[in-house]
Order: sequence, then structure tokens, then C-alpha cells
Amino acid sequence: MRDETRGVISILTRIDWFSKCGEKATDSEYAFVDSKERAIQMFTSRQWFYFANPIRNREGSFVVPTFNRVEEYNAVAMEVCGVATEEIVRRIDPKIGAHLDLRNETRRSVQMDIAHILWEAEFEHLVTPMFYLPIILPAYRLGRLPCGWTGREPDDDWNGNSPKDIPPGKLVLY
Repeated sequence: MRDETRGVISILTRIDWFSKCGEKATDSEYAFVDSKERAIQMFTSRQWFYFANPIRNREGSFVVPTFNRVEEYNAVAMEVCGVATEEIVRRIDPKIGAHLDLRNETRRSVQMDIAHILWEAEFEHLVTPMFYLPIILPAYRLGRLPCGWTGREPDDDWNGNSPKDIPPGKLVLY
């Protein structure tokens, strides 16, 4: 695991997770939902999953070919996304329950976000982080739950190279 990834793990363990969920907000950089039920509905929706899917696929298409064997990639990905993510989620589980009273499905979605944040950190020397590190991590650092996007979703064959290539819109937070 790269030192940069360890730094992101340190950031993730210091976040005051979900502490601002439900509070009124005026930050014009984001759109907000004011209901926990609506936020969870959006966060666990297929639409939110499919919004980020082309971005994840695009990033992966840059990284995987840099490894000599897929086993090397799998070992690194498992260390970063598997072991480290589970440790972080174990630390924040009490906060998930205290602030959001989340179902298992939502917990898994938070875990996937953390895994993708760490994945982007681990491989940022190979591909510019496009979504989780520059867009999703700051939302979690605000104590919010990122749960949607106001603009259109990227096409299945989206070929962006940076966060500025994501279709116009705003991240929706709870």
C-alpha cells in the first residue's frame, strides 16, 4: 500500500461521519435533501449506482493494463479495498447507527464508497482520481452523506479523463 493511501486512511478515520446529516445547509456548491428517507432512497438507488459506474469503469481501464498479471492487481486491490475498508467501516459503524440508523444495504454502499476512495488514492499515480477522491471524500469530510447528482449520468462509454469531464450538475448531500 502506498504512503498516499495511508494518508487517506488517516483522513477517513478522523472524519466526524454523518454529523451534519439533516442540518440545514446553504453551500451553493451542492444540492441538498432534507429527509433521511429520501437521502437513503437516493443513496441506495440504481440511478446513483449507475451514475458512478462509467467513471469506475473508465478508471479501471487505465489501471489494470499496468500490471503484469491480474493476480498482482487483485492483491493490491484486495489489500486497499478489502482489508483497509473493512477496518474503517468497523470504526465508523457506531456513527452510522447514531446519525442515520442505516439499513445493511446503505452500510454496504458507504463501504463501497470508502473502497473506491482508497482505490483512487492507491492508483492516483496511474490515473487521475475522477470522482471518489476529489468529489465524494470532501462530502463525507463535511459530515454529510453524498446521495445523488442533479445532472445527467455519464454514458456507458464515457471517456472522461478528469473530474471536470463529469456531466454538469451538483452532488446531492444529506
